[in-house]
Amino acid sequence: MASAERGTFPSESELWKRPARLSTHRPPPSLGGGPLLPDVDPPPRPRPVLQAVSFALVFAFAALQLFPASHFRHPADSSRSWMPFVSDSNPAPLTNTKDPLKVQNTNVQKHDAEIERINVVTWTECLNLRVLAVLANSTISTSRLPEHVYFSFFVPKDVKLAYYKLKVLFPDSNLDVFGQNEVKEKLRSMAPEWKFIYELTPFLIPSSKPSLRKFIFLSPDMIIQGSIEELFGLDLGPYAIAAAEDCSRRLGDYVDIAVLNAIQRTAAKTWISEKPYDKDACMPDPKLLLIDAAKLDKNFLDSVLWWNQVLNLKHERNTQDNIVIAVALYGKYLKLPGTWKVADSAKVSSETKVFTYDGPMRSCSLRKNHHEESGSGNIWRRYLDPKADVILAN
Repeated sequence: MASAERGTFPSESELWKRPARLSTHRPPPSLGGGPLLPDVDPPPRPRPVLQAVSFALVFAFAALQLFPASHFRHPADSSRSWMPFVSDSNPAPLTNTKDPLKVQNTNVQKHDAEIERINVVTWTECLNLRVLAVLANSTISTSRLPEHVYFSFFVPKDVKLAYYKLKVLFPDSNLDVFGQNEVKEKLRSMAPEWKFIYELTPFLIPSSKPSLRKFIFLSPDMIIQGSIEELFGLDLGPYAIAAAEDCSRRLGDYVDIAVLNAIQRTAAKTWISEKPYDKDACMPDPKLLLIDAAKLDKNFLDSVLWWNQVLNLKHERNTQDNIVIAVALYGKYLKLPGTWKVADSAKVSSETKVFTYDGPMRSCSLRKNHHEESGSGNIWRRYLDPKADVILAN
């Protein structure tokens, strides 16, 4: 009965499965009705620029492996610091020492790189091309930067002829030859009574040639044995002028110091020294001056003319080394190193950097006639070939 009441279960053979439909899942159509998109998007493609940069970096790092090692670690160094390889056979020291000579050479190269134009100026009352050629050649021969040296020669006559003859000898040099009329006219308008124009030319030239802002003024009868860029590159500090001193000549030998100090105490002029004048003060040598026209006092020429009237030293004017200039420069110039003091050609040493010309000179008188004076030495011949001497004959 019980078995009759229970429902009968179908046998295993009677079970059947619903056949699965062989169909693939289709994604919903796109909203815009365009082409259907797959379930998984394709991988993004890198940009060509980024690919090129990546390859370049790979090749760059690979190329670095071809270079030799530049640094190493010394096994005795406890700090394990990296040290550069040197070509010297001796191992590099562990301490950081600097070679003074190498540092000095580096400073010289840096200093030379800062110099763009070295102006060398001279004024000659009596035209002698032989003297100018020796001055130019000696300056160029001893210079580390001959291409930066610019000569400005002020001659009394035959400007074009002098220029062409000097250019034949020094075709690659920076050389200009000027007349003197413009500077002379300027002086006549300022001080008609002034006769010795050579004394004031270093201070008048900047107003006639504005391009000469900083320059070395040399007497034409000079031979340079030192490096001219060393002189030109001196730091003048607050001064506008640098000059060598001649201690064989003292201020008290030419001027009454009592009178000078009385003027110093009573006269109210800006160019008068604040300190009393020293009778033992060495005299500045006007044959070699370094001038920065930008720093030059605008009243300097006025001070020279004022001192000339006050001191009234006309009876002392037997040379071109004017004492009035020395008084006006008192305490207002930088003293050059002793090696730049103009030496006599008969006393030249290895430390001498400038000395007087020892060859034949042409002497001019007030009557405009001139004659040759034979020289006493042969140093000048080192800087002038005999064939060049024939070209410069005038």
